[in-house]
Amino acid sequence: MPGRALDMSISTLKMVVVPVLTGVLIRWRFPALVHRVVPYGQALAVVAFLFVTGSIVARDAAAVIASAGVLTLAAGLLHMMGFGLGYAAAR
Repeated sequence: MPGRALDMSISTLKMVVVPVLTGVLIRWRFPALVHRVVPYGQALAVVAFLFVTGSIVARDAAAVIASAGVLTLAAGLLHMMGFGLGYAAAR
């Protein structure tokens, strides 16, 4: 179990901490470049998300197709609960 926790911690560092620190460093060292790129940030994020999601789905397409109903239900419930909690919190 300790080895698994270490692997999970390293994975978290790679997926969360490193990109955040890289963004902070880029913003600190190259503010003019960041200022020019920011207007395109949302579009770039959508394209990056599509590529990441597409690569995951393409790799396990058979499993995704086999679980399409459960995945659709889970995604729908997740969004409905999020909207509901957001609405309740805003009231």
